[in-house]
Amino acid sequence: MIIFTLNRKTVIRFFIISIITFFSTCVLNSQSRIDSLLSLLPDAKNDSAKVHLLIELSYEYHMNANKLFFKESLKKADSITRKKDIYSRLEFYELFTVLYTRLELFDSLSAIYGRSAEIYAAKFDSINYFRRKNTEAYYLTVIGNYNKANSILYKNLRFAERKGDSNLLSEVYVHLGFGTRYSDSDKAKEFFEISLSYNNDSLNKYYNVCLNEIGNMYTY
Repeated sequence: MIIFTLNRKTVIRFFIISIITFFSTCVLNSQSRIDSLLSLLPDAKNDSAKVHLLIELSYEYHMNANKLFFKESLKKADSITRKKDIYSRLEFYELFTVLYTRLELFDSLSAIYGRSAEIYAAKFDSINYFRRKNTEAYYLTVIGNYNKANSILYKNLRFAERKGDSNLLSEVYVHLGFGTRYSDSDKAKEFFEISLSYNNDSLNKYYNVCLNEIGNMYTY
């Protein structure tokens, strides 16, 4: 049996070479995907295919730390989107939402949900408008814009109260809880408890969220 003994310098050199090789491979793979997507773009048969490719390109550019091309790809996708009818715009906004979620771009998420909400307002779809505005407010709280978030939510609260809809009331109160949990934990706990009072369905997504957040408020 032969035992090889490696000195400290050899081990360090080995790890440095491994790390460089790993990152070089990642960069090459990313560039290869970018080149592949760029080659497909001229042959895209319709705007939907173009927007899909441009958004995927944006993701690769972001992962490749190329901010300029990331913004350019998004700008082109947005330019196509703005010219479409409202139904196509909503479809494309969903693609933007997936991209921003993958990249955790919360300011962009709040903006895209706000734009989606305005389309539903134009369609006189008050329920989907309400829900998109709630989500816009949620991401505003994530980036620390509490004043704007709460302004949206209190408008939604008045809407839910006029409707007298327990599901809408439960939803807006849970978002109000999100908006105040870091500034006033007692108030946030109260909002989560009110949300829970409007919703006793344990299969509803907000039911377990409220229980968890109430527990968090006690911890705070």
